[in-house]
Amino acid sequence: MKLKMLAALILLIGIAGCASNDRKSRSGSSDQAVTSLLPGGALLIGFDLNYDYQIDQQELLTGRDRAFDSADLNDDDIINVSEYRQWQVKAMGARSARPHLVYFDRDFNDRVTQREFTVGVNKMFHDADSNSDSVVSYQELVKIVSSPERSRGNSKGGGGRGSDEKKRQGRGQRSNF
Repeated sequence: MKLKMLAALILLIGIAGCASNDRKSRSGSSDQAVTSLLPGGALLIGFDLNYDYQIDQQELLTGRDRAFDSADLNDDDIINVSEYRQWQVKAMGARSARPHLVYFDRDFNDRVTQREFTVGVNKMFHDADSNSDSVVSYQELVKIVSSPERSRGNSKGGGGRGSDEKKRQGRGQRSNF
């Protein structure tokens, strides 16, 4: 009986080891970078009315007003917490998606006025406009993120924590979403 349990345990350990090695080989190198949208990127992409993969000033104005109207479910010119959470799922894909309510609600009263929303969306747009041409291209909305192993300093190159920490701090200074 003990021999069977020992054999089963060894078999399970072997299968687990093979599975973890197989996962790395299927997904490619663990040093690959991942692309993701900047916070608010999904919202800004929705402002692209002519499908030219960039958002200009007119599209910003139109999209911003439409987004506020879409979020203000009871048409009282205020977005409350409940309305924001519902809108956040529709506009950005999830309740955990950034920017969070506090990004817009600068006076922390759990209500977002049209003015607060305008200021927030304008800031989001200008933070994304990395070349300051008053147009946000889709390329400006994409962020390159190192793999988790690389950002913890476990890359094959041995870069260590110090250099990766400096890179993260540089990226984090761009926006306070």
